[in-house]
Amino acid sequence: MKIATILILSLSAGLVHGGPIFPSRCIILAPEFRKPSDTTKGAAFLRQQGLWGNLAKGFNSTGDRYGWSVATGAIIQFVEWEHSSIFMQGDFDVLADTYNDISFNPRAIFWTEGFVYADKIDRTELQLGYIHRCHHDIDNLDTNRIGTGERRTLIYGSVMLRSVWRDVDLAGMHSDLWAQADEYLIKQDTRTPDAEIRKTDIEKLNSSISGGGKIDIFEMGSAKTYIRASATIAAYESYKTFTIDRRAEAGIELSGDALTMDIFLGYESFQDDLNRPAPVDSKYPYIGFRFVSRNIGL
Repeated sequence: MKIATILILSLSAGLVHGGPIFPSRCIILAPEFRKPSDTTKGAAFLRQQGLWGNLAKGFNSTGDRYGWSVATGAIIQFVEWEHSSIFMQGDFDVLADTYNDISFNPRAIFWTEGFVYADKIDRTELQLGYIHRCHHDIDNLDTNRIGTGERRTLIYGSVMLRSVWRDVDLAGMHSDLWAQADEYLIKQDTRTPDAEIRKTDIEKLNSSISGGGKIDIFEMGSAKTYIRASATIAAYESYKTFTIDRRAEAGIELSGDALTMDIFLGYESFQDDLNRPAPVDSKYPYIGFRFVSRNIGL
């Protein structure tokens, strides 16, 4: 019964990450605040930083654009007070198909960077900031088997508000949840050749709402099994057009003093994977490996 409940929750939660794709969609970015036992007073500078990394092998994505995904990111905390902080986040995701002699042909990179103010009110963690995102094609674009000569350059920046709730009891299971809203201010979508149909035109992207979480199923010592799911609804053309994408995975997490390590399998679906001049849907399963510094993410 518990497993059935988890699967239902995962599939219903996994209805977002459409349109504005970003590398850190695979984790919950939630830098630590001071523990109650910390007696530090006033501001502390450059107190913490951390890294995360994600390697995933996708199967049967459209054009095999998600044949490989190699993502990494970090935060640098500039200043921290008792219940608040200011930090910078940055990450990138290199996508490769398998159409060369080593079955690893880099095709595109998604990049994000931003400045965030974080505050903790009771058990709710709030993050407010500006996040800048871009997508660029890379490597021998004129000789690729699929999409030769195609280009799609994206720049999209947003004012972001994110909420994080740790240690939530969800149907008797330990969970970490998050929700995010973005209002896009800077938008560029340059395509070669230009597509006649531009239903998901980043230049007409208005807002997006994202949400998801991580649910722990079974724990034994430093190891646990989990389900992680997320989703994003994006609005275009003055809220006349909407996309809805999803991501869900199940895995084993091993915890150490400084890092957690995940081994997982999952499924991701995009209504526009933002890789081709003419928007294409992409739905694919994946397997992978991830590490996350325990002080920056869940």
